[in-house]
Amino acid sequence: MKYLNRDALGLPKNLPHDIVPALRAAFPSAEVDFFGGDDPIAVEVESAVDPGFEVAFFMPEMATCDGLPEQQAMVALCMAQECRNHGVRIVMTSDDAAQACTVEEGDTVADLLNPDRWSFIDPNLLGHGDIMHSYPSPDQDD
Repeated sequence: MKYLNRDALGLPKNLPHDIVPALRAAFPSAEVDFFGGDDPIAVEVESAVDPGFEVAFFMPEMATCDGLPEQQAMVALCMAQECRNHGVRIVMTSDDAAQACTVEEGDTVADLLNPDRWSFIDPNLLGHGDIMHSYPSPDQDD
């Protein structure tokens, strides 16, 4: 799963560090560790109960998560909240960035896992305005 700025290229500069408290709150039984330095910047989430996963930040372009779908959705909710503090909207995208789902305030994990929330996008248009409007709908006339 990838996480991208919905409207422009780039995530907030301090996002990798700022998201750690939100991840600790979202995964209270897990150990959340920040590993700064060169790209990618990593945040590892290790739990005795659930499979561990990593959130990798390829700054400033994007972040990725290799967790289970529910973990990926929870990371998106945490990330979206931190990004909103900087006036940035994000989307979750498939690994190939062909489909995306907006991450809105008030969303739940179930909302983000709902297939009806996902739309095709043109990844070549990332950074050129709202990516959710980059791909013509199937019923749109040519």
